[in-house]
Amino acid sequence: MEIIDGQVRHHASAWLATLVQTLAEQARHVAGGHTSVVVRLGDDERWVTATSVEAGRCDAAQDASGDGPRTIALDEDRDVLVDDVAACGRWAGWVRACESAGTRSVAVVLGRQEHARVALTVHRETPGTWSPDVLRRLSAFADAIALLGLTTIEVESVARVTEDSLAALSTRAVIDQALGVIMAQNRCDADTAFDILRAASMHRNAKLRVVARDIVTGVSGRPPRVSPFQPRTGTPPGAAGSARASGPVSRGVAAR
Repeated sequence: MEIIDGQVRHHASAWLATLVQTLAEQARHVAGGHTSVVVRLGDDERWVTATSVEAGRCDAAQDASGDGPRTIALDEDRDVLVDDVAACGRWAGWVRACESAGTRSVAVVLGRQEHARVALTVHRETPGTWSPDVLRRLSAFADAIALLGLTTIEVESVARVTEDSLAALSTRAVIDQALGVIMAQNRCDADTAFDILRAASMHRNAKLRVVARDIVTGVSGRPPRVSPFQPRTGTPPGAAGSARASGPVSRGVAAR
């Protein structure tokens, strides 16, 4: 489990988060304003990052009121442009937060990857229309961030499935040990032993693994031992020797 948590979930997620931050910074330079990123996956909406405290405060104002250009963009699956915050005529709480932060115009550009949606919001200090070229480049950044967000979720899903699989294997190993004890004591086959174990589980109103653990402990005097999972790392045994053996032959053929 430590391998899975440490190397896959922690390191991969941290690496992906760093990439998202880098893309947000690059989008800031392209658009000439601070950026913030929110990812929506189904009903789950996650605030990811912002390139300034002020941009984060503007986002927080939308979260507090439950309405704003980002919400509209995600709900209606379209970009939302506010050329002049002071003249937009709606979202009073968000407008106050933007004016306090020095934001005068905002663009919310959506990124899309399968079921992932990303709202890349740019907070600019001057009012005015948004260049089509800038919006096109922001859209590319948003799509890339959406892909990273989807990848992060998939990494977490793989880690959870792996953990569940390892837990199931561990449980199965204990049950198999108990079945061996039952087969020896009752001189029966594996199917009959399993029926006996299941009947004991139902009688005690306890899970199979708990009853199995108690059986093994009662016979051996100590809880069952399960070998820890050892991930395969490095070069498989014998591969290095094979590579060394084939190396000179390959070089000789190439030389001819």
